[in-house]
Amino acid sequence: MKIQLIFATAIAMFALAACNSAESPSKVDSDVAAAKQDEKQTVAEAQTDAAKEQGKLDVLAAKNAEELAITKADAAYKVAVQECDALSGDMQKACKDKAEATRDMARADAKAAAAAVKQ
Repeated sequence: MKIQLIFATAIAMFALAACNSAESPSKVDSDVAAAKQDEKQTVAEAQTDAAKEQGKLDVLAAKNAEELAITKADAAYKVAVQECDALSGDMQKACKDKAEATRDMARADAKAAAAAVKQ
């Protein structure tokens, strides 16, 4: 019984000692190199994912800015047309033509700015 207890204790001590034993330098170097390579790959993948997400956000922001600019241009056009109604004849037509041209230019600028971000 005493021998079994001593034997069991010796096995336990040997097992615990093996858990904390140092690995060979070449094994450590190999493990460190593998970990560094894994780190580089993981970071590169995260950077790629972040860039893709940022690109999506940039496109969405450009689309929202385009929609806002077009809405503002359309609203300003409606106000200008109402102001043109105070005029008559050729002056009224020229005023409305100018309001329409201004709106069309603002809309084109908004679309061009959004298209530049999408590229």
